[in-house]
Amino acid sequence: METPCPALESYARDLMKDPPVVLDLKMREAADAAMRQACRELRWTIHALDVRSNHVHVVVTACNARPGKVMGILKVRGTQALNALRLGGDRDRWWTRDGSKRILTTPAFVEAAIQYVLSQDVPR
Repeated sequence: METPCPALESYARDLMKDPPVVLDLKMREAADAAMRQACRELRWTIHALDVRSNHVHVVVTACNARPGKVMGILKVRGTQALNALRLGGDRDRWWTRDGSKRILTTPAFVEAAIQYVLSQDVPR
């Protein structure tokens, strides 16, 4: 486990535009279902999806969309689902801006990413 870095944590908090969010089980399930539904509608294949308490991991094949578009759509759908719960008020932002958008170029890279997402042993 990484050692906490108070200076980095303080810097990151200063950059935040909204209070931090911790998604409970109900919130995680709503965001997960919304993201899965978006992928079904758009005919994208989800290989692995894990909505965690403060971030999301997803491995998806979306041949008709660039990674930034995929991320944007999944964030919008997750936001809509979370706002529909009315648990945190209508937030403009549930997710940080941007995120990792790696293009996995070989079956081995895809499999490694899937295993990474599915084998996380940190608390949810």
